[in-house]
Amino acid sequence: MSSQPHHPPNGFGSPPLAVVPATGEGIRRGLWLLCKDLPEADRDGHLRRLREHFRRSPPGTTGILQAQRGQEIVGAILWTVYPGRTAVISAPGLLENEPLTTARALFRGVVDNLANTQTRLIFANFSQDQGHFREPVEEAGFCYLARLLYLFSPVADLPNSSEPPKCDLQFIPWPQVEHGDFVQIVEATYVDTLDCPKLNGLRETEDVLAGYRAAGVHVPDLWFLIRFEQEPVGCLILTEQPDFDQLELVYMGLIPKYRGRGWGKDVVRFAQWMARHRKRAGLLLAVDTQNTPAMRVYRSLGMQPLEERDVYLFNLTPRDGGTYPG
Repeated sequence: MSSQPHHPPNGFGSPPLAVVPATGEGIRRGLWLLCKDLPEADRDGHLRRLREHFRRSPPGTTGILQAQRGQEIVGAILWTVYPGRTAVISAPGLLENEPLTTARALFRGVVDNLANTQTRLIFANFSQDQGHFREPVEEAGFCYLARLLYLFSPVADLPNSSEPPKCDLQFIPWPQVEHGDFVQIVEATYVDTLDCPKLNGLRETEDVLAGYRAAGVHVPDLWFLIRFEQEPVGCLILTEQPDFDQLELVYMGLIPKYRGRGWGKDVVRFAQWMARHRKRAGLLLAVDTQNTPAMRVYRSLGMQPLEERDVYLFNLTPRDGGTYPG
């Protein structure tokens, strides 16, 4: 990350604002700002997970930008770069009464710094009680992508059998599949998808798969090619989330000509069974709220809503002139 300060316009009567990478004590202060507005019961656990995130991340792949007025740190934002040339940023943490222009400066500071890296897409997501960040993130150049609903199947709702639920589909673990065949099927499932369709065409499939591998703890045997009568029809990608003792459904898809047969329910039921089979506390997933067929499947299987989050995107892919759309 660049160490050049970012000085947004500032009104009279207060010191000018500078946005710079946090170091030393600034990181500790930044982590506090990021956690201070959480419910007291969640604050210590979240702070502990952020510290562990810093410890686990390879050098140069995560950091905090801090907003300063003079010597006072008044805001902070966390950024993390993931495989697949993507980055994820947190909602800013601001001191009480700090204007939302500071949030905009932090969003823009992340964009300006990551523009000098191989990162191509930056994602930001906000809970429903963080709606006040929507205007400043859009002013910083992000566009609205989707509203995601997070759903959970607790262990009591998971299939309790030694064998997978019976259905007409076969689930072939990724190590038993040719890599090129798997990539081809994943690409085919993106055709006319209702899950975040604005992402279509923005990333190469290998980058997408690298991002899937970076979600949670990658276990190759939890990636499946789905077949019907020996014909590939779709894919299922699961990952371990050991910090929460959960299995996560990262992605599932069927190619268009095999949709509408009720197989989506079979795929999710298999994922639920895998969570039980691996002795996890439940199955977690996120779905675009505009994906009505998927929402119907998840509800039919009794998955419980946890929260909704709005996702925003900044596309750093250079245009023809060689610069990103700033």
